[in-house]
Amino acid sequence: MDPLNEFREQLRASAPPNDFADWRGGEATRSKFDDDQDLRKAVSSIRDKLRTAGGNAHLLAPCLPEKGRFSLAMPGPMIHLKP
Repeated sequence: MDPLNEFREQLRASAPPNDFADWRGGEATRSKFDDDQDLRKAVSSIRDKLRTAGGNAHLLAPCLPEKGRFSLAMPGPMIHLKP
């Protein structure tokens, strides 16, 4: 959980100060991940949000980790690198 929490802290620190609309400074990044259960809840929440977001967002839901694993199965055509 330590690397995940370090990344979470970096995200929070990268949010512009006093920009309360920026998601990085919001409630979602405030709570520390203490165990696997916290991570499972977060992934489940993201999956639900992707399914209900509309547009093509639902296409990303199958890429999230499945029960019992925390890796991403991202199909090659869905990966885009920006210069």
